Amino acid sequence: MADLLFTINNTGAVSYDMFYRIRNTTDPWNGPHHAVATPGPTTQLSIIGVPPNDYEAYVISNCANGSSSGPTDSFFSAPNCQAPVAMNATFNAGIFTVTYAVAPSVGSVQLQVQYPNGGTFNHIYNVASPFEITIPQPVGLYGDYLFSIRSVCNQDSGWTSAYNSPVLVETVNPSPCTPPSINNTTVIATTAAAVTYRFELGGYTSSVRVVIDNNTTSGQQILTQAVVSNHVDIALVKGSVNYNYTVSIFNLCDAGADNIGDSESVVVPSSAPLVNVAGWTISAGPDNVDVDGDGVFGTMVTINTNGTPPSATQDCRVIVRFNCTSSGFAYVNVVVPAGTTTGITRDWNSVCTVDVGSAFIVSADLL
Repeated sequence: MADLLFTINNTGAVSYDMFYRIRNTTDPWNGPHHAVATPGPTTQLSIIGVPPNDYEAYVISNCANGSSSGPTDSFFSAPNCQAPVAMNATFNAGIFTVTYAVAPSVGSVQLQVQYPNGGTFNHIYNVASPFEITIPQPVGLYGDYLFSIRSVCNQDSGWTSAYNSPVLVETVNPSPCTPPSINNTTVIATTAAAVTYRFELGGYTSSVRVVIDNNTTSGQQILTQAVVSNHVDIALVKGSVNYNYTVSIFNLCDAGADNIGDSESVVVPSSAPLVNVAGWTISAGPDNVDVDGDGVFGTMVTINTNGTPPSATQDCRVIVRFNCTSSGFAYVNVVVPAGTTTGITRDWNSVCTVDVGSAFIVSADLL
């Protein structure tokens, strides 16, 4: 039980009558509770042994001539809502278990959970043995959770205790999403409209999310692509100028969340008319030569048109691809001047040691 203690400012009355009831209810007023005015500026009125709750009250002043004032505006008084005396939180097999202990007078508790992603969860539970609350972990949301609890002494009036100090529970993904890797990229088809690249992947699921950024036009395309035989094939559109693309590939895992992925930058030649290179040949090597005498040593590349020049009036840009002897690949651009009927030799400072027998022409476009 609890005591309601009120301090009344003396108004010249000889006594006061107090009425009270539970706050925000339509219960009948309990009273009158009589108090004789005491000398001084205030009079104390005590109502002993009431159940703990959140109360509202009003006062009527009684004058010496037998008249009484109207009721004062309601005012409120509440003993402290006792906070939980103990609380703990654990995690096992996807379930959080919160245990707590409260005073016998507390009928409900409010649980607050702060999620790793900044979200929150709040719910009020009736107090019942065995004094524990179980909630499932949100699917795929791993990290640090903070649990707090407070007593709810009157839900209607909002009479609660303060929250206890939060309890930290860390969850770790037992099967983390492995980011995909782009292990190799090759050109598998070239048309007047597009170049199709094959991206060979590692660390993927059955489908991947592909983000295609055209850095030349600031355009972007996002698609979900099924992985077939360890690779995905992506057609990159040509334009009136060379397009510089960045292709980023992400795994789809943890209920659709995108994990860190891998990216590859490629240059797609313009859609200028393709040159007939069916009769052309290409050779490469040796490494570490300076063909053009500019002091830069690299891999020698020779393109022979074998009597079929690109054009009598227009130069031609040829993109040649090499495999690196370690791993990966590299590209080189060679400009074949208009009217070339034999061959042109250049040296190219490669980013890797190339497999000279792997060179082939990816595309040839008039400039």
